[in-house]
Amino acid sequence: MRRRTALATITTLALAAGVAGIVIHLRRDVVPPDCRDARTLAQVAPRIPPGERLARIHMLAGGPLAFRFVCEADLDGPRALVAHYTSQLTEGGARHEVTVSISPVLTWQRVQ
Repeated sequence: MRRRTALATITTLALAAGVAGIVIHLRRDVVPPDCRDARTLAQVAPRIPPGERLARIHMLAGGPLAFRFVCEADLDGPRALVAHYTSQLTEGGARHEVTVSISPVLTWQRVQ
């Protein structure tokens, strides 16, 4: 009985260590910086219009073990604009790539 319990404990610890190793590898080499990470924001900033800055950043898709983050932020400036950007790692995790698109905020108004 003790032998079976010891074997189950060792097996459980080995599996837990294996899962922890996989999670650490994914977080370090596969998961890109998230929406609010300074490395992502540094790549977004040059692509937004002058006089605008990111505000109210939120994640549309992604998570702790995501391969890509899809983000949205309002631009705090004279125009009503929204920035949509995606953060992902390319070339086997060697390069951080951020794609950005800027669009106007559309407001619906009733017309007579």
